[in-house]
Amino acid sequence: MAVEFVPLTDSFREWTRTREQIRQEGAVGSLCRGIEIETHGVRTRIIAWPGNGLQTQSLHVLTLSPGEESASYAFPSSEELMLCLKGAGEITMRGQRIEMMPGDLAYFPEGVPHQIWNRRGSGADLILVTQISQPPVHLYGRYYDVDRCRWNFDRIEADKRVARSVAIDPAFEMAPRDTYPKLRPQNLSTEEIRSGGALFSFFSGAPFTGLGDGQMRLVLWPPYGARTANVHTACMPAGAASEIHTHPISDEALLAPNCGQLYYVSGQWVDCGQYDVGLAPCGVRHGIAIADRPGQPDSWPCGFASPPQVDLYMKTDYWTGEGYRRPAFVPYQA
Repeated sequence: MAVEFVPLTDSFREWTRTREQIRQEGAVGSLCRGIEIETHGVRTRIIAWPGNGLQTQSLHVLTLSPGEESASYAFPSSEELMLCLKGAGEITMRGQRIEMMPGDLAYFPEGVPHQIWNRRGSGADLILVTQISQPPVHLYGRYYDVDRCRWNFDRIEADKRVARSVAIDPAFEMAPRDTYPKLRPQNLSTEEIRSGGALFSFFSGAPFTGLGDGQMRLVLWPPYGARTANVHTACMPAGAASEIHTHPISDEALLAPNCGQLYYVSGQWVDCGQYDVGLAPCGVRHGIAIADRPGQPDSWPCGFASPPQVDLYMKTDYWTGEGYRRPAFVPYQA
């Protein structure tokens, strides 16, 4: 389905829109730009959070140079999902120290300790995209007044406008992997995942066809053990488009890690680049399309959402009306 689109200009950018504007119309952020803080000893860019309009989740980019490691930590009331975007590192998972490669998705329930390493001599930064739900306000000490229980939005607005941009290598390193089979969710019960986590794959999940063109997979969602963290992926060829839709209770952040895509923002399809992020708070109309250009590769968009998008799941036969049927994990077909 061909769609008409407009160029991406600063008027659509997260750093030029206020929190109130983003709550009403959405915006386009970038994995390459965000306020920088340190979390558990790791350099962190804040991409989506209550400071810029999303209320139910935070999206961060963590960067570890060779030889760097995080502290061991756990979120007492938040779940964390880590997508390995670039490089190769190690994490703790279900009591083991394991390798994490591009395309792996590590899920940690609340209260489960974990740690991250980039090995000395690895030769490349380890770059992770993390979803945390609910947002851990204690990480944002400069921007959250604990005594008054309120955000300092003036400071947030000032800092996000001057945040620096960094370069991320455009090479697409993510690939299907089946290492550590005992840690993979298809070999664990929902209850085991819910209590101790699992190592998911970006490229495998429950098939879903309720949003338009292309193949789609529900990768992390309640039948697979998540409570508030959710991620869905898709494979969309040139010219494909999702429906323009909303979610009544879920905030969503959309990205396509391998190439440019079109995001539906403020009533228009906007031509965005690799690593751009569509921000769609609950109730905001949004969608993804792939321009029909010569040489356009298949796009691998994904959506990080919280809380669970029951409005989508009700369209499937996985929803029983009172709960879920747990479907099989199905990899994408070439």
